[in-house]
Amino acid sequence: MGKIDKEVLSYIAGYFDGEGCVYFDRTRLRCQVNSCYPASVKLIGDLFGGSVIYSAPRRAHTRGLYSWSLGGFKTLPLLKAIVPYSLEKKRQIELSIEFLETDNKTRRAEIITQVKALKKVIYYEKKNTSN
Repeated sequence: MGKIDKEVLSYIAGYFDGEGCVYFDRTRLRCQVNSCYPASVKLIGDLFGGSVIYSAPRRAHTRGLYSWSLGGFKTLPLLKAIVPYSLEKKRQIELSIEFLETDNKTRRAEIITQVKALKKVIYYEKKNTSN
């Protein structure tokens, strides 16, 4: 992988914040981005590897979905490249990098728990409209 412009990395980080995720398939780290817009998904695949698949719409008047995914240590270049530019998923990405760089099984289990907890954050409050 060659040097990627900061503007492109900022774009990918923002796209990942909105449409992507890090998760654990048992004890293996995976990264995924889903979108109906193919250009951004393909850009990530071209720059960082992984696979891009297209799922046709299941019902009339809906759009198909492009999915990029990558797993294991192959995710490290992407995660390290976008972490400085991420806002929403920065902590998940930092923990994922630590997960990949440690051999400590206890710490790895803690990281899995922490990442799962971060995914359950509620970003809004329901306002009481009754007075």
